[in-house]
Amino acid sequence: MKNYNKFKQKGKNLFKVFPNSPIKNQPILFLIIGSTAVLIDTCSYLFLFYLIGSINLSKFVSFIMGAVFSYYGNKNITFNVKAKKLTPVYFSLVYSISLGLNIFANSFSIYLFQNKETISILVSFFIATLISALFNFVMLKFFVFNKRIK
Repeated sequence: MKNYNKFKQKGKNLFKVFPNSPIKNQPILFLIIGSTAVLIDTCSYLFLFYLIGSINLSKFVSFIMGAVFSYYGNKNITFNVKAKKLTPVYFSLVYSISLGLNIFANSFSIYLFQNKETISILVSFFIATLISALFNFVMLKFFVFNKRIK
């Protein structure tokens, strides 16, 4: 058990981007976890689409896979908290709202560009992702994984 705890602590120390610094690591860790979750979502989507050929089913399953990684990564690494009974429910609620916010921001941004050229779509995707990522960080930090909320 002692070796496991030492290993676990060393693993957490790997993610200390600015050790002994007043700069908070959470935004950087959140970015790393989130980027990895997007990569898992994208790769699993492409693999599943190739494997089964269903766009909607592939996207649904890949989104869930990315969200599960995000939950455990942010719980254990970014915010380093122990989950309470309702934590997964709160996380799912935040991610559901974030998904709706992302879709709305993407659609509205494309509407403002008044065209569907590749650059407009990519800029809209980036804007929507940025908005939902900021929303997720604030909600996960102060609501879902807040150590003070019982």
